[in-house]
Amino acid sequence: MDLFKVRLNCIDHYQAVPSEFDPPVPYDYESPERRGRPKVPVIRVFGATETGQKVCAHVHGAFPYLYVEYEGSLERDEVNSALRTFHVSIDHALAVSYRRNAYDGKTAYVAHVSLVKGTPFYGYHVGYKFYFKTYLLNPLHITRLADLLRQGAVMKRQLQPYESHLQYIPQWMCDYNLYGCADMGCRKVKFRAPVPEYLDLSDLSHQWHNRSIPGDLISDDSVLPKQSHCPLEVDICVQDIMNRFEVQERLLHHDFIERLQPLPSDLKLVPSMAGLWQDETRRRKKKMGLIDPDSTPFGPEELVSMSADPRHQEKGGWIHEDDYRQKVLEIVSEEKRDDGDCALSFDNFVSRKPFESEIQTILQSVEELFPQQLQQSTLQRTGSQHAGEISAADIQVDEDTVLSFRDGDNFFYSDDEYSDQPYFAAEESDQPSPDPLNCNPDAGGETAEQLYEIGFEPNVRTLHDSVYNDYPVDPFPLPSTDLQKAEESRNAVLESDESCDVAYRPQQASASLKRVPEDHGPTRKRRRRLDYSVENQDAAVFASCDTPGRSTKPANGAVREATVDGKGRTPRGTPSSPPKSSSSQKTLRPPGDGSNQRIQFPVVKDPNDPATVLRFSQQSASSKLTLESSQKIAELSQKQEKTDNSSKQDHQSPSQSHSFSSLSTSMWIDPHIAAMGSMIHHAFNIPTNRRVFCYCAPGPTPNDVCSTMNDDGHPSVVYQKAYYSDETDVPERQREYAGRGFRLESDTLQYLPEFDPTGRSPAMFGERAPVVVDRMLQEQHDQRLREESSFRVWEFAPVPPTRSEVVSWFEENVVEPMEENAKMDHFPSKTKPNVLSQIEGATQQNAHGFKYSQKQESTSVEHQAQYMSVMSLEVHVNTRGSLIPNPEEDEITCVFWCLKSDDQDLDVNTHLENVHVGILAQGEDEEVAQKLSKVLTVEVTQENTELDLITRLVDIVRFHDPDIVTGYEVHNSSWGYLIQRARYKYDYDLCDELSRVKSQSHGRFGKENDLWGFNTSSSIRITGRHMINIGRAMRSELNLLQYTMENVTFHLLHRRVPHYPFKTLTSWYTSGKPRDLMKVIDYFVSRVQINIEILDANELIPRISEQARLLGIDFFSVITRGSQFKVESLMFRIAKPENFMLVSPSKKQVGQQNALECIPLVMEPQSDFYTSPLLVLDFQSLYPSVVIAYNYCYSTFLGRAVNWRGRNKMGFTDYKRQPRILELLEDCINIAPNGMIYAKPEIRKSLLAKMLTEILETRVMVKGGMKVDKDDKTLQRLLNNRQLALKLIANVTYGYTSASFSGRMPCSEIADSIVQTGRETLEKAIALIHSVERWGAEVVYGDTDSLFVYLKGRSREQAFDIGEEIAKTVTEMNPRPVKLKFEKVYHPCVLLAKKRYVGFKYERRDQTEPEFDAKGIETVRRDGTPAEQKIEEKALKLLFKTADLSKVKSYFQDQCAKIMQGRVSIQDFCFAREVRLGTYSEKGLPPPGALISAKRMLEDPRLEPQYGERVPYVVITGAPGSRLIDRCVAPEVLLHDAQLELDAEYYITKNIIPPLERIFNLVGANVRQWYDEMPKFQRIRRVEGAITKDTKKTLESYMKSSACVICREKLNDTDFPLCSACLSQPHISLLRLKSRLQRAEKRTIDLHRICRSCMGVPFGDDVACDSKDCPVFYSRVRHMANWDNTTAVLEPVVKLLEERGGELDW
Repeated sequence: MDLFKVRLNCIDHYQAVPSEFDPPVPYDYESPERRGRPKVPVIRVFGATETGQKVCAHVHGAFPYLYVEYEGSLERDEVNSALRTFHVSIDHALAVSYRRNAYDGKTAYVAHVSLVKGTPFYGYHVGYKFYFKTYLLNPLHITRLADLLRQGAVMKRQLQPYESHLQYIPQWMCDYNLYGCADMGCRKVKFRAPVPEYLDLSDLSHQWHNRSIPGDLISDDSVLPKQSHCPLEVDICVQDIMNRFEVQERLLHHDFIERLQPLPSDLKLVPSMAGLWQDETRRRKKKMGLIDPDSTPFGPEELVSMSADPRHQEKGGWIHEDDYRQKVLEIVSEEKRDDGDCALSFDNFVSRKPFESEIQTILQSVEELFPQQLQQSTLQRTGSQHAGEISAADIQVDEDTVLSFRDGDNFFYSDDEYSDQPYFAAEESDQPSPDPLNCNPDAGGETAEQLYEIGFEPNVRTLHDSVYNDYPVDPFPLPSTDLQKAEESRNAVLESDESCDVAYRPQQASASLKRVPEDHGPTRKRRRRLDYSVENQDAAVFASCDTPGRSTKPANGAVREATVDGKGRTPRGTPSSPPKSSSSQKTLRPPGDGSNQRIQFPVVKDPNDPATVLRFSQQSASSKLTLESSQKIAELSQKQEKTDNSSKQDHQSPSQSHSFSSLSTSMWIDPHIAAMGSMIHHAFNIPTNRRVFCYCAPGPTPNDVCSTMNDDGHPSVVYQKAYYSDETDVPERQREYAGRGFRLESDTLQYLPEFDPTGRSPAMFGERAPVVVDRMLQEQHDQRLREESSFRVWEFAPVPPTRSEVVSWFEENVVEPMEENAKMDHFPSKTKPNVLSQIEGATQQNAHGFKYSQKQESTSVEHQAQYMSVMSLEVHVNTRGSLIPNPEEDEITCVFWCLKSDDQDLDVNTHLENVHVGILAQGEDEEVAQKLSKVLTVEVTQENTELDLITRLVDIVRFHDPDIVTGYEVHNSSWGYLIQRARYKYDYDLCDELSRVKSQSHGRFGKENDLWGFNTSSSIRITGRHMINIGRAMRSELNLLQYTMENVTFHLLHRRVPHYPFKTLTSWYTSGKPRDLMKVIDYFVSRVQINIEILDANELIPRISEQARLLGIDFFSVITRGSQFKVESLMFRIAKPENFMLVSPSKKQVGQQNALECIPLVMEPQSDFYTSPLLVLDFQSLYPSVVIAYNYCYSTFLGRAVNWRGRNKMGFTDYKRQPRILELLEDCINIAPNGMIYAKPEIRKSLLAKMLTEILETRVMVKGGMKVDKDDKTLQRLLNNRQLALKLIANVTYGYTSASFSGRMPCSEIADSIVQTGRETLEKAIALIHSVERWGAEVVYGDTDSLFVYLKGRSREQAFDIGEEIAKTVTEMNPRPVKLKFEKVYHPCVLLAKKRYVGFKYERRDQTEPEFDAKGIETVRRDGTPAEQKIEEKALKLLFKTADLSKVKSYFQDQCAKIMQGRVSIQDFCFAREVRLGTYSEKGLPPPGALISAKRMLEDPRLEPQYGERVPYVVITGAPGSRLIDRCVAPEVLLHDAQLELDAEYYITKNIIPPLERIFNLVGANVRQWYDEMPKFQRIRRVEGAITKDTKKTLESYMKSSACVICREKLNDTDFPLCSACLSQPHISLLRLKSRLQRAEKRTIDLHRICRSCMGVPFGDDVACDSKDCPVFYSRVRHMANWDNTTAVLEPVVKLLEERGGELDW
C-alpha cells in the first residue's frame, strides 16, 4: 500500500485489552494459565491526511519506561536472573503500594525488562554504563514506581531512576522522531470498518476509500469496532512508523571519538530546524528565480556559524582563574599519586567489559519490542530460565517501606502522569525557592551543621552495589589550610617581582589602564567559593607591587590612573599607550575635570589580568563643574598664555593681511605679532608712532574648528539642559533633591554667561556656575540703562499700503485659503480634534488609537493547509429581568455557531473565507424559522424543545468534526453554558457527547476538576478536540487595559462593535417584532464570526502549530506546559541518538542542591536627565552564547576545582569523577569563574551547545528573511513567530539548569557558571569602555546583558560611530559567539531606576523622527489610568523636544484645570486592575475591584468575574475623612448619578503628580508646586432637573440658584430665575435660551447618530449599547444627562417667557 500519512493534531492515550497489534508482553515468569493478559496502553492520534480526511489512529506497541543502573556481571545467565528478580520485585512492590493482593499472580504492572547501555548525562563520563530498561503497562504507574525506587522499597536498596520525568507521549514522540502538527508516515496500517464509500466522497482528491483500500487491510468490526466518529479509523504498530528511520545513531561517548572525528559543523541534529532551512530555501529560491539545486539563496551574514571557535586561544581571563588552575594541578598530582603513577593515554583510558558489545544501546532498544526482536529475546530467556521457577526469595521488596510510603502522602514528591492531571503550573514556573534545610555554609553554628547531617537524602545506590562507596558526610566547611595555600600562592603571584610593571595591556585596546599601590589588609576567607577581592566602598581597590617610600593611598581618596614602575616613576611611553589622535573621537572631559571622576562604588574588574582585582568605576553623575576644576581651567589658561609668549606656532594656511596698533591697549594683540612688530621697528629704524602692517595667520576655517574642537577637551555639541523660557517661572531659590542642588535658569539675557574670548569658560564645556538673578535689582538696573542711554537711531517709517495692495493681500491670504479648505472638506483632515477625550495626550501612532496593525495579504507566503477546522459558538438565553443567564434557571433559546475549515465541500454562506454560519433556534412555531431562512443567508434550524436543540448541536459537531472548539468566554457562556445546562437540567454529560470517540473518553469540566485550567485558560476538556478560550488567550497576546470582546475587536480588527445587556436582548427576542428579532440575530451572528476573525488576525492557531512542529511537542502542550517541558523535548532528541542517559531527581532531591550563589550584574543607574546621546549595547543572547563559547553542559562537567565541604557536589548529587581524567584532559579544560571545570569542545561538544547553536543559527537565518521582505506584513508575522519561538527556547535553557523548586533536572553549579561568566563578561566590557580615553564614554547603567553608555557632548553621528566601534572591540575580545550588539541611541533620555527608563530612540543613522520608547514607567504600565499615561507621555515629549519646562508647566496646568472643571471623559479616569477572588486575606481590606465585584455578586451570583479579570472603577468625591475604598464605584454608577463627580483632587495629587514628580525631580522641577500655584476651580453643580424629592443627598440639593440663568448676574429675588435686565428684553432672552437648548439637543443627537450607525439600526430606534470600552458611550451618556439637566432648568423659563408672547412684537 501507499505510505499512509496522518497529521498529529491531538494526541492522548487510553488502556485497552491487548489485540493482534500489541506485542505479547508481559513475558510471564509464572504459569500463563494463572492470569489473563492485562490491559496495555494505546496512543490515540486525531488528525488529518494530506488531503484533509479526518483520521483517528490507534498506535499499538508503545510502552512507558524508565531506567535503573545495573553494575552486575554481563554473563547471560546472571543478567537473566537479575532481570527476573527485578521484574517480579517491581510487580510485588506496586501491588503492595496499590493495596492489591501481591501473591495471587493476577496483578501485573511490568511489561518488559531489558539490559541496555548508555552514557550518563549528569556529569562528564566516557564509556558505557549499563541499565535495566523497565517498561510498564500503565503510564500512570511510572511516577509511583520512581518514588518507590528512590525510597528503597524495591530490591531493598535505594535506586536512582532515569528518564522517568519525561511523560509517556513525549517519550514516544522522541523515540519515533515525531513532531506535533507534523506528519507521521506509516508503511502499513489496518483500517477499522466501515471505510468511506467512494461515491459518498464530496472531494474526489481523497485517497482512502473502499476502492483504494484492499480488503485484507480492513479489520473485522466485531473484533475491533470503531471508537470514533471520524471517517477513517486505523490501527498502527510502532514498527511501521517510518519517521523512526530518519534518526541516525551517533556513537560518540563510549570513547574519545570527538577528539579525532568531530561532527560536521553544518549537521542539523534537530529535524524540525532542518525543516525550517528547507522551507526558507524553497521560498527564497522561488522568489529569486534560482533553479540550480546547488545554489544557495542565503548570504554570508546568514550562514554565520554560532559554534564555539575562540578568536584567540587564551584563557577566559577570569579573576581567580590562575588560582583554580593551581588547584586543578594539585588534584591531578594527587590522583596520579593514588593511582600508582602508571602510563595514561587516550587509547587505554576506557576499559571494556566482557560481553559489552552484545548489549544494545539506548537507541537500539527502541526496537526491542518489535515482534521479531521480542521473539528472539523471549527464546533466549526461556532457554536459560524455565518458567514457573519463581520463589518468594526472588522477590526483594521492603513491604514496610512501601506501606509507610503509601500511607504518608508527604513522601510523594513527583507529579502524577500528565494525561490524568495535565496542568501543573508549579512544575513549570522556574521560580527559585529558599533552601528548605537552610544548609548555608556561611551560617556557622551547630544548627547549620546538624541540619546538614540529617537533612540530605542518602546517596542513591545502584543494583549489585556491594560496596557503598560514597563520600562521608562532613558537616564542617572547607579546611582553612586550603584557603591559606590559595592565599599564599596568590600573594606569591602578586609579590614575585618587586619591580614589576602592572599596567593593564589589553590585546585589542589601544589605551592603558593603570594602577597605584594599595595596602592589603587581612583577606577574609570565604567558605562558599574563592573570592579574594578586597572590598572598599569609597574607591576602587587596585592590587599591585608594594613600593617602598611611596604613598599607598591618595590623600583625597580618589584613585589615580598612572602606570607605575618599581621605582615609583611614571614612564613616559609604555607599549600600551595609545598614539595621539586628532580625530573627532577624543575625550570630551574639560581640562582638569579629571578622567578619574567616578561613582563611589566599585562595579567592574580588570578584563585581562585575572591575578588582580583591578576595578574601574563609573564617572560621577554630578552635572556641576566643581570649584577645583574651574581653578584648573584658569591655571591651564595662564599656562597656555605663557607658552604662547615663549614659543612660536607655525600655521600652514593661506595668509591674509591684518593690521594692528602697537599702541592700542583696548585690542587684544597676538604676543607673537607684538614681538615681531618691535623687531621690525628696531631693524628698519621705523618711528614707534608709525603703523606697521604685516601678514599674520588667518582665523581657522569652520572645518578646522570642527576637526580640532576636541583637542582641547571641548565637546562637539553643547546641549540645552532643562530651563524655563518664561522668566517668571524660574524659582527664586535653589531646590534640594536626593542630595543634589538644582538651580534652574532661563535662556533670557540676564541668565547668559559672560562672554569669554579665550573660549575656555566652563560654559564652553557644557558646564557653568549657576547665575543668581535678583529680579528687583535687575529691573532697576535695566531701567537705569534705558534712562542713561544716549544712543538714538532715526529711520524713515514705512509708507502705509495702498488700497490695491490691501485687496491683493486679502485675496491671497484670506480668500484663497478659504476656498482650499472648502475643497478639502471632502477629504478627512490629518489632525482631528479630540472631542471624545478632553485630556490632551501625545500624538498617537495612528489617527484612531489602534494598538495593533492589521495584517495584509502576503505575496510570498504559501500557508500549508493545516486541516484544523475551528468551530465557534455563542448562545442566547432569555433572562429574568436584569439578571444574567443562569444555567440552573434559564433555558437556551438560540445557539449560533460558525465553522471554519479548509475542506472544499464546505458551504460558505458569509463574507469570510472558508466560513459557514448556522443558527439553532428553539420554538414550536416553524414559520419563524422559514421566514428567517428566507431573509438570512446562514443555515437556520429549529427544534421544538431544548433537549432536541442540544442533541441537534451534538449531531452538527459530529458531522463537521472540528479539531478546535472555541468561544470568547467558554466558562459562563458559550460551550460552558451548554455543558452546565445539560448537566443541571438533563443530567447529560455533554463533554463526552461532544468528544470524537464513542468510548474511552476523558472529558471533564469545572473548577473543581481543573483549577489551573479554570484560572489560566479553559477547564473544559473534550476528548479529541482542543478548547481555546479566546478571552483568556488574548491576555498573553495583547497588552490592553480591558480584554472585553469590544476592546479586543477595536484594537485588533480596527472596528467598533456594540454590546447590549441581556435584558435588552431578551426584550427584543420576546417582543414579537421581526425588526427586533433581527437585531438579536445580527448581534450574535456578528460575534460568533468575530471569534474566528480574532483567531485569524492574531494567527494564534498557526503560531501554536509552528511551535509544536519546532519544539516537537503536541498542540495542547504548547498552551499548557511550561518552558522546561519544551527544553526537554529538544534536549532528548539530541541525547537519544548519542545514547545519553538523563537522570530523574525527585522534588526532595532537587531541594537538596546548593542554593544559587551568583547573581547577574544589575548596576544602580545614575538617575538623571541625559541631554547627550546614550548608547544601548546588548550582548546578543548572552547566556546561550556563554554556554556555547565555554562549552558548559551537564555532559562536560568535570567537577569542582575546590570541593564544597569535602564533597564534589554537582546539583543534587555528588559527582564521581573518573580517576585521572583531569590529568588526561589537563590542556583541554575550561574553568568557569565560579570554579567549575568543563571539558573543551575538542574533547566533547556540549549537548546544550549543540542545541543552542542550531537554534541561534536558525534564528539568524529567519531574521535575515525578515530583513529581505520588510513590506510583506504576513511574511513578517510568520517569520517573526518562528524567530520568537526560537528566541524563547534559547533563553529559557539557562532557566532549565537553575530551576531550584520546580526543576526537572537542575544543576545550580552549571547555572552559577553561566551567570558568573556573563557577569564577568559584562564587567570586562565596562572596564574596556572606560579605559579607551578617546571614546570619552561612561557606563551609567548595566543590566544582566546590556550596557547604557553616556557620550557627553557628542553628536548623534559620532554616537553611532563610537557605538559601532565599542561593539566591534568588545566582540573581538570575547570568544565566538559572544557578541556585543549596538542596539540603539537614546537622545535625550531619562534614567529613573533599575529597569525603568524612557527616551527618544534612534535605531538608524538616517532616522530623522525619533520613536518614543519607555520601559517600566507609567506610560506602559496598566495599573494606572489613561489620563495619567497621556499626560506623562506628552510632558516627556515636550521635555525631550524643547527642554522647556515652561511649556511642560503650561500643559500640565491646562490639564489640571480641565480635570477640576469637569471637562474630561470618565473613560480616561478608570482604573482597571486584575481581580482574583479567593486569594485575598481576610485581615485587611480587599482591593476596590474585588469589593465592587463582591457587591455585584450580592445582586447576582453569576456576576462573579473570571480569575484575573480586569474590573474598572473610578474614584468619586466624598465626605471629608471618608475612606478611599468607599469612594470607589463602577463607572456606570457615576454616569447615571448626576450628584456624583470625579474626585479631581485625588486624581491630580495621587495619580498624575507622583509619576511626573519621579521624572521631573531629576531636573529640579517641582511639579507639586506648579499645581499649588495655579488657581483652583470649584464646580457648582446644577441638580434641579436631575433629582426628585426622595433623592436629595447633597447640600446643593436644598439650595436655589442665586444667579440669572442667562447672564449670571446676581438675583435680588431667588424665587424668579431671571434678572430684571433679561426680563426687560424677553425676545433676546428667549432666543438665548432656545439656542442653548438646541445646542444641547444637537450634541446629543449627533452622538446618537454615531451609535445608530455602529449598531446598524435606522433613525428613531433607541440606542441600547452600553459598551464601556467605547468613548462615544461616555460622551453620549454625559451629554444626555446634560441635556436633561438643561431642559429641566430652562424649559420653565422658556414657558414663562412664551406666556408673555403677546408682548413680543414679531
